[in-house]
Amino acid sequence: YAEQVVVTKGVKIRGDNGAIVIPSEVAPNATDAASGDALAAIILVQNTTGADVSGLIVDGSKNALSECSPILLGILYLDASGKAEHNAVRHVKLSPSLLGCQSGVAMAAITDNSGSSDVTFSGNSAEDYQKNGITGNESGTKVTIDGNAVTGSGPQMSIAQNGIQIGFG
Repeated sequence: YAEQVVVTKGVKIRGDNGAIVIPSEVAPNATDAASGDALAAIILVQNTTGADVSGLIVDGSKNALSECSPILLGILYLDASGKAEHNAVRHVKLSPSLLGCQSGVAMAAITDNSGSSDVTFSGNSAEDYQKNGITGNESGTKVTIDGNAVTGSGPQMSIAQNGIQIGFG
């Protein structure tokens, strides 16, 4: 599938073996209320409960971003609840000239100032990401992280890379 996916209902997306979501380019489709940063999620689950995403390959290699903003994410639950299970999220990073940018998060659950998120990340793999493998941020976010394979790129001179980040409330 060559486009970004936005989920605003409690649906279950189950990919057939080898199903790939690889947008030919990405554009901002959300805003992080805490920071004001524009977000460009390949799969955005927003303002809903019971939304499950499983069995997909999420590939950011064709994102076409040429600046540090918006922040690139593979799977983002924003003020949403559900499960992301058995997905492979890869190549969520900017071009080599932008490797110092605080962008490139494979999977994340984030709550803005007025909502809540309750997300389970289980049995996924995150590899070749720029900033974080799995993130749970902000007050109101509950995240369960179990049985995932998170593989960073090794020592970086231009950015602090986090395998799993839980923070900001």
